Amino acid sequence: MTQKELLYLEDALNHCQFIKNKFNEASSSIKDSALKKEAKNFEEWATEIYNNLYDLIN
Repeated sequence: MTQKELLYLEDALNHCQFIKNKFNEASSSIKDSALKKEAKNFEEWATEIYNNLYDLIN
């Protein structure tokens, strides 16, 4: 991979981590169980994308 591609992947990983953290914060503060469940689902989705991108680099 070129340096530019690696920088792009690093940026994408940082965005996924940011999204994961935001959904984690949301699921911790939401009282409604249905919304909390959806926030957890999105957190898992962001984690899955993060892991897939990370696997590309390894």
